[in-house]
Amino acid sequence: VVVRPTPTSAEPVLPPGTAIASPGRRVLATFIDMVPAVIIASWLLGLSVAETLGPIALPITGSVDIVPLVFVLAIAAAHSAVGEMLSGRSIGKMFVGTFVARVDPLPGVSPVPGQFRPPTPGGAILRNLLKWFLFPATAIVLSDPSGRHRGDLIARSAVLMPVPDAV
Repeated sequence: VVVRPTPTSAEPVLPPGTAIASPGRRVLATFIDMVPAVIIASWLLGLSVAETLGPIALPITGSVDIVPLVFVLAIAAAHSAVGEMLSGRSIGKMFVGTFVARVDPLPGVSPVPGQFRPPTPGGAILRNLLKWFLFPATAIVLSDPSGRHRGDLIARSAVLMPVPDAV
């Protein structure tokens, strides 16, 4: 599966005082977002945390059952998408000081300092489905010069962080 943006997509317009978040912050936010999903799935399925992780915890559990892990990914995608729709932040993004914003340019409008537009509901859902279920395709962000994964490109969004004013 190859996921790529449309060739006519415009350059992103970042709100003033922001920059694309570093890959390290993004990875840390993803791990933090996975913690509540693992705990909730473990509780709902009546499994230990290790059993919930399925093949990821293979050396510990000996289980290759992928169903609990898919459930974890679905919970993580859902809570991340809802948080991003409402505030531009998932739980992990709140902890690491980043947020998701739409960066598609509006004709004749320049961004207002300190303000951003959270992703559209469809954009938040799409970017999180791609992020959580097509991880290899979205992990390219670690080497992509734009710092945006394929879900961000399709949803016309970016994970941003505030930057202090340059003096």
